[in-house]
Amino acid sequence: MRRAATTAADTLDAVKSAANKNRSVKKKSAAKKKSAVKKKSAAKKSAAKQPAAKRRSPPKTAPPPPHRRILLDSSITDEDFADATVMMGWKLIDEKEPTETTAHELIYRAGKGTAHYVEDTRIMVRYAAAVGPNIAAIVAEIEELLPFVTDDKALAEAETDRDDLQKMVDWLMSATALGEQAGRVRLVTLIEKRLRHASSAIRRAALLAASWLEWTELRATVEGMAKNDAADDAREDARRLADAYRLRDVGKL
Repeated sequence: MRRAATTAADTLDAVKSAANKNRSVKKKSAAKKKSAVKKKSAAKKSAAKQPAAKRRSPPKTAPPPPHRRILLDSSITDEDFADATVMMGWKLIDEKEPTETTAHELIYRAGKGTAHYVEDTRIMVRYAAAVGPNIAAIVAEIEELLPFVTDDKALAEAETDRDDLQKMVDWLMSATALGEQAGRVRLVTLIEKRLRHASSAIRRAALLAASWLEWTELRATVEGMAKNDAADDAREDARRLADAYRLRDVGKL
């Protein structure tokens, strides 16, 4: 009995000891959890206090200055334009001499912007250009003092089929000088049509227009002409332009 009692007492003591140990472990575990929670809370507060890292935005590229072209009557010369600028109080600030690839250009200070007289001997067109924040005012003054052709008239005339091939070429070049201002789809459609004209003279003029604009939408037709055009001179013009497209592809032009 004493041995059994001793055994029972020993067992009770062991249970109490285990319970005490368990309570001790739980207390330590709870303490650890509280400590961890405090550390996390402190870390969050610390992170909240620190200023957020600034994201680097990509460098902004300045957009080109707004501009508008005005097709001048073919009778207008650089002297006529200069006389008009005197009346408008504009001052000549620069002159660019013509080269094989660039036009003769006179540049005048016009308020906050500039007014340009351009005589492009490649496409035989004279036009003015208004550049800067005060485009509307510059355009209005030019159109008040000098004879000009509206964009709509130039495009309508260029799209008209006629027997007078020289007139057809002249109007095509005028429309070409408008560039994006004419409406890209409309101008591409017009030039594509002229590239397929029965007259090789018109096709060559259209090739000149395509070369002046440098628009890739016309490339497939040009490359086809370089191989298959019936006229030797038109085929050679197309071949040179097709070569220019390829050189641009590799950055050599």
